[in-house]
Amino acid sequence: EEHNDGRLFKMFEDTVLASYEDNTYVESFECHVLGEDDREERWLLHWSTPITDGTYAGGRIEHYTDITERKRYEHELEEQRDNLEILNQVIRHDIRNDMAVVRGRANLLEEHLDEGHPGWDDLRAVQRSTESAIELTKTGRDLAETMLSTEDDIEPVRLDQHLRTPIEHARSAFENATITVDGELPDVRVRGNELLEAVFRNLI
Repeated sequence: EEHNDGRLFKMFEDTVLASYEDNTYVESFECHVLGEDDREERWLLHWSTPITDGTYAGGRIEHYTDITERKRYEHELEEQRDNLEILNQVIRHDIRNDMAVVRGRANLLEEHLDEGHPGWDDLRAVQRSTESAIELTKTGRDLAETMLSTEDDIEPVRLDQHLRTPIEHARSAFENATITVDGELPDVRVRGNELLEAVFRNLI
């Protein structure tokens, strides 16, 4: 803790001494030592365990491990994660804006053409590609959220609920495809979160 802050030092002291009053449990916590003058900032992992027998029974083993490099690495990863998230949002936003313009212009052209026009097939190809590009931005969002999610986000979720919507969406989006389910969707819970539906949607 901060060595020059009496309150924080007292908290550190009380935590350590409390383990001697109830000498039955292992104590573990991180300590942040601020840099000052010629001393570098450090992170330490404090670990304390009771001595239950022998000459020093009733005492404790106090151990400190320097985890400064690990904390710095974790901080760098957090910054990279934040930067990637911002980059992903900006790129998706720009692509969707451009595709919205393309879709709008294509729809205007459609009003002046009919299926017999020589450019009709080309126009339809542009429209399909535009919708596909917009869908890809959703896929990028889903993948980014999946990659940036943490173990804390995981919980038991209904598998059938997350499968049913992607199947229905695919059936309506791809009229020439035949999508069948062998039997009933399983009524079970799996470890996941709301992004599970996005995973199934992209797989299907």
